[in-house]
Amino acid sequence: MNAPFIKTENLCFSYDEDDGRHINVLDNVSVEIERGSYVAVIGHNGSGKSTFARLLNMILEADSGTILVDGRDITSEDFTEDDMFEIRRKIALVQQNPDNQIVATIVEEDVAFGPENLGLPPAEIRKRVDDALATVGMSAYSRHEPHRLSGGQKQRVAIAGVIAMLPECIIFDESTAMLDPVGRRDVLTEIDKLNKQNGITIITITHYMNEAALADKVIVLDNGHVAAEGTPSEIFAERDLLNKCGLDVPQCTAVALGLEAHGYKIDGDITTVDKCADAIAGFLERNGVACVKK
Repeated sequence: MNAPFIKTENLCFSYDEDDGRHINVLDNVSVEIERGSYVAVIGHNGSGKSTFARLLNMILEADSGTILVDGRDITSEDFTEDDMFEIRRKIALVQQNPDNQIVATIVEEDVAFGPENLGLPPAEIRKRVDDALATVGMSAYSRHEPHRLSGGQKQRVAIAGVIAMLPECIIFDESTAMLDPVGRRDVLTEIDKLNKQNGITIITITHYMNEAALADKVIVLDNGHVAAEGTPSEIFAERDLLNKCGLDVPQCTAVALGLEAHGYKIDGDITTVDKCADAIAGFLERNGVACVKK
């Protein structure tokens, strides 16, 4: 069995407030993330989700515990600054606000910023920029000014800038939180393509349960602890546990559970809209109601 791409063992992080209070953010967090997987990390505000992301990307330094990336302990004392930059090339971070990540006044120049800092030859930079913009569907905007783009388009430019670095893993830290529904849908489509078509390991930090339902695996953080982990179906079957963690199930799952509470048992995966619709259609057909799928 292959070793996980990312593994944390007893990971702890805390900080001191100005008033002298000591705040434990993560407490003995141990998880494994397989290469090429799509993992959602969920939890209420203050549960430690973003801190977890920043520890993996080495923006923050753990108090104790270990983080293994591709078999290397990035928390070891002999880990150098050069090693840190190498890890950041492996694990890239897309932030919540794309304006914090866009640094140039022209889209293609912004996407080229990372590869240029790697000292790559011009021809390679050109290829990476073109490929990255094509991947996120923004080739037609290559000469546009980022500040004139919509929120969803800006976020796709930010993602293109990350893709141009050819990372093995991308962490999306609440990257759809500031977007409207159309922009959110577009970015989620790009995230899914990066995982399914490009084989990039995806870690999405989110408080949207509908987004978490798209992942292969869900990790639930509650007050710095791992409260649960499993497939979306396994996690969203534990509604009472989620409620205790200040969370709820996706809307479609809530609908199916509501039907079940009134005596209509819906079998099958009810974590996404399409899967839930199929499960309800199956229930109706088993009970003699013909359904036409569009």
